[in-house]
Amino acid sequence: MKTIDSTKILLAKSSVEALKPVSDLISKIKHSDLAYNESAIQKVSKFSEFLESLLSEQQAILNQADALQDNRDEVLINLAFQYVNKIPDRVEGLKKSRPGIEKYHKEKRDELQQKGFSADEINKIIPENQLLEKLSSLEQKVAELKQEEAKLKKFIHDKPFFDTAIIEGTYFYNHFTENEADFRNNPTCQIQYLDMI
Repeated sequence: MKTIDSTKILLAKSSVEALKPVSDLISKIKHSDLAYNESAIQKVSKFSEFLESLLSEQQAILNQADALQDNRDEVLINLAFQYVNKIPDRVEGLKKSRPGIEKYHKEKRDELQQKGFSADEINKIIPENQLLEKLSSLEQKVAELKQEEAKLKKFIHDKPFFDTAIIEGTYFYNHFTENEADFRNNPTCQIQYLDMI
């Protein structure tokens, strides 16, 4: 369970950077610098303890973030980066294939018509709804890839957690888990472009 989030990490980093120099300076104050004034010595001492306590809390958050960073799955993250960067090209390729599918369908129907087939016969050989099914399938693949892209981007930006629950059920994650041994034995292995659908 996450006990920290990226906002807390950023705030902790800012706090440590701002307060550490102050704490270091206060710790250098000698009793003689305060003219041996007992009240001043106690106030400075209490303030120093307060700063140290605050720094300790903030440093604990940074240590937890570092531990998460150290234990992250580099192979999975690197493959997610590679895969998500391929999706826009694949989506564009699918979109560009639409006119070709429509043209092929029309040419085949025209060819049958020129050979003397009737409209009913043409519809039996190459049904009109066949084109609609192909185009619908194409749109479905585009939608799936865009959903996959959104989940992968969310996973990649989930630093330092990289919570795999974000990408569970995606094609990428299922493919990774099915071939995990191969990917772990060969971290430079890439998910093939044509495997994306």
